[in-house]
Amino acid sequence: MRYANMLSREESTLPQVSGNTCGQHCILAEPTTELCLGWALKSGRKHTRFSNKQKEFLIKRFEHGEVTGNKDDPSRVAKQMRCLKNENNERVFSARDYLTPQQIGSFFSRLSAKKRANGDLEEITDDLEAPADSGVSR
Repeated sequence: MRYANMLSREESTLPQVSGNTCGQHCILAEPTTELCLGWALKSGRKHTRFSNKQKEFLIKRFEHGEVTGNKDDPSRVAKQMRCLKNENNERVFSARDYLTPQQIGSFFSRLSAKKRANGDLEEITDDLEAPADSGVSR
């Protein structure tokens, strides 16, 4: 009976649809919140290429690991990027130039694969410094 009484009331707890602020049909889950269609969809990623300064730093760290036999951990290299300062005691990389350990590990992996394929690291660094394709966004 209780359920039947709840259903017969004029108040409905069902979400209401309105066309509002975001230009799409929105669902009002509660009186104070508004969910637009597609709110749960993943947003697109922004793909950018590494700058020449980033590539040079990573290649130096990779070469240092190849020469000494002590390969750098990507998380340690990421921390070095954040802390690295030049002669004037200014940061070498800005906050938007920082890379994640996953990005650094992927870069090292690509360098290693190219080194195995070509055999010479100098040829690889020349390939990496080639001009970027115009079709890729920055």
